[in-house]
Amino acid sequence: TGGSKKEVKTISKADLVTLAKLVSAKADDSSAEVLGASVSSEDIILPESSSVSIAKMEYSGEVGEEAATLKINAQSKIDFLSVRKKALITHLAELFKKEVETGFEVDPASLEFDITDVLDKTDVIKITVSAKGSASKKVDTDKMAHAIIFKSPNSISNTLQKEFDVAEVKIDTTTGASIWTPIFRKNIEVITESK
Repeated sequence: TGGSKKEVKTISKADLVTLAKLVSAKADDSSAEVLGASVSSEDIILPESSSVSIAKMEYSGEVGEEAATLKINAQSKIDFLSVRKKALITHLAELFKKEVETGFEVDPASLEFDITDVLDKTDVIKITVSAKGSASKKVDTDKMAHAIIFKSPNSISNTLQKEFDVAEVKIDTTTGASIWTPIFRKNIEVITESK
């Protein structure tokens, strides 16, 4: 006797669970990208320390409601541990300072490190770091500059090699007119480099 057939789509509990899982997976996948954009370049995110959780979820419908589509609005929360790069390098330089011979120093710019392990306890975070750097002889550039005031370019190398055990001397005169170094300390710049 005739009639019509109508298919009604309703929201099920399974639909909500499936959508929540998809949102969680998407939040996990994009967490590194979000952290990279929001964390300062001065910070190092500690490996394996980040976790993502969904802080708030709102669905466009409820279980049992008639709906052809279901939408979700979610906010995620990312927890992570980080350390200031400058503070870590300063600390490593201090540790290396205790290990080098007297008269030598470690240039913080030469330090290379890798965070190999992070142990997160309740109140303490233990970070294991593998690091290496180079040490060079301490040089008093002010004393060097004073030693070469009003000297001929030929005598500069001899003076620096005898008094400061310098291996190589390069002289750059910007004026080019004088055959003597300046008579004022403020006009002499000494740049050192270790090899």
